[in-house]
Amino acid sequence: MAEAPRIVKLKVDNMRRRVLTDQEQANLIAASPKKLRCLVMLLLLTGARVGETLALRWEDVSEDGVLTFLHTKTGKIRCVGGTEEIQAVLNALPRAHAQVFASPRTGKAYTGDGLRSMLRRALRRAHIDPSGVSFHTLRHTVATRLVAPSVDIKTVSAILGRSTSRMLSNGTRTNRRRANNRHSPRIP
Repeated sequence: MAEAPRIVKLKVDNMRRRVLTDQEQANLIAASPKKLRCLVMLLLLTGARVGETLALRWEDVSEDGVLTFLHTKTGKIRCVGGTEEIQAVLNALPRAHAQVFASPRTGKAYTGDGLRSMLRRALRRAHIDPSGVSFHTLRHTVATRLVAPSVDIKTVSAILGRSTSRMLSNGTRTNRRRANNRHSPRIP
């Protein structure tokens, strides 16, 4: 009797990605202390990775609020912004140090690890379950918000700095159906 051919199981990414609703976004912004609030708002407005945003220096920010991300995961320089909302967030930040997000005490750039516990506390104050919510959740929220009104995947990939649109489409098909948050966060 002939041996049956071996079947190779394909990996399926069925991890559910959390996306914040409009109300959750507003609650998180309101519950965050100033330095975290500005970071959260910038992440929700740009879709940038937290590491890219924390690496920003004031010299990477143009007068009209365009952010130039030099240190990206893909290694490609990316420009985002130029909106009134982004400009308002940037205007709320002190320009005392070279880094956009720097400790006023030490002048050193904040780190994602250092801000994660602050994010968890803000999520609790906003009455949002912190399990499954991270800075990267804000990136998924932006992607879902962009895809919901039918912005094409290639454009969303370019805005978010994805190396391929395939990576983005994995998570947005499900999120597009669940999207009920189609607007930019409002500055409180």
